[in-house]
Amino acid sequence: WQPSPPRLSRRGSRPGVHSAVAEAKALCLKRLLSDPYGPKTEALGRKTVEAHRALGALRWDLAHDPRGAEWALFEAAEIEPHSGFELYAHDLAELAGAEKAALAVFERLENIEPTRTDVRVALGLAAAHIAAEHGLAQLALDASLLVLSVDPANPEAIATAEASAAQVPDGGRAIDRVYSALGEAAMGVFGRRAAHYRAARQLERLGEKALAE
Repeated sequence: WQPSPPRLSRRGSRPGVHSAVAEAKALCLKRLLSDPYGPKTEALGRKTVEAHRALGALRWDLAHDPRGAEWALFEAAEIEPHSGFELYAHDLAELAGAEKAALAVFERLENIEPTRTDVRVALGLAAAHIAAEHGLAQLALDASLLVLSVDPANPEAIATAEASAAQVPDGGRAIDRVYSALGEAAMGVFGRRAAHYRAARQLERLGEKALAE
């Protein structure tokens, strides 16, 4: 992972001035990056991402503005094409803790248009990963189920759901729903049969013999 956003000391700080300067820098870099006639270099992209991450940390640490911090970190995520949403979730966890970070990602997801399925999947996986890394099994399962509602065959979401289901009440029923949806989405008889067999094995592992039949 890239280093965490810089944490700022409150000693002798002037939050309004710092925030205004950091915001102006981030916005100017973003405009330059989006200018169709401007430079499109990796270095400029990295600078723009880091400027928004720094703005997010400053708003959190000095301005006590969690929503403004989340907005800045999400802006950084949308600029970074590869690992932006995972970085976004990790930055939120660094600032607010894993549980609040996962919940913030869920809240952000509510504002993402249904047609932006790639963003919804990436955000859901980021929430699932950060929750699973910190032992928040229910949140990891919920995030995985959200991803699977968009992409029923997503292997990362299925793996996280399977790992989390054993640690939560009614995890077996959640896995049953996962594989029912996967079976419906599968192509052909063999795909549906494979989903059924996989579901039976997972449900037996969870002690849900009735559902496994």
